[in-house]
Amino acid sequence: MTADGNTLLVAESNADRLTAFTIQNDGSLAERRVFARLPTASSPDGLCLDRDGAAWVALFEGDAFLRIGPDGQIVDRILAPERRAVACVLGGEPRTSLYCVTAETTTAELREGRSRARVTVVEVEVPGAGFP
Repeated sequence: MTADGNTLLVAESNADRLTAFTIQNDGSLAERRVFARLPTASSPDGLCLDRDGAAWVALFEGDAFLRIGPDGQIVDRILAPERRAVACVLGGEPRTSLYCVTAETTTAELREGRSRARVTVVEVEVPGAGFP
């Protein structure tokens, strides 16, 4: 959710896109729109927002974390070779530590509960904003 509480951004894993919704005063969602189209079969997962209105998103099948600008274009990439990118969040002080969760697994192994995860921290220039 954006810092002003007006927009919810979600990853649509099976559609390979990020979708934005306007949050109404009563908490309902309206004005569904595409924030970004992502590479085919990338399976976007967890995401977080930064102060510039960009989104960092984990690509489960893409083995990478992408920073997507407000215009929907890829502006940065952090590779996670041979690991599944699961989630990310900007934290620390001043929220410029990008905590990247990756897993050593396959989709089939994950369904069976077999996975080994780790958190890697990467320092980025633009601090986080919004929730989480």
